[in-house]
Amino acid sequence: IGLGALSIQDKEPLSPVDALTIFPNPGNGVFNIRVNRTLEKASIKLFDISGKLIAQQKLEKGTPLRLRTGSKGIYFYTIDENGVNIQNGKIISN
Repeated sequence: IGLGALSIQDKEPLSPVDALTIFPNPGNGVFNIRVNRTLEKASIKLFDISGKLIAQQKLEKGTPLRLRTGSKGIYFYTIDENGVNIQNGKIISN
């Protein structure tokens, strides 16, 4: 299934508990990311509702990161590790 630049692959993604947690969700535009396991060459990409890439960050275990959405709305994220998608999700900015 495709949605702009975001797609869901046949491979079942890891559960959010295994890879990372994004909070608060819904939030006020600033979201914290807690990486829950060791990831190799991992990154998060954040897309707006039209599929436009609006942010990208590297992920490392034990390093809390902050994503800023800038505007109210629904955003989608993908987590890639070694070039393979391992998790997809959405966040809501109020």
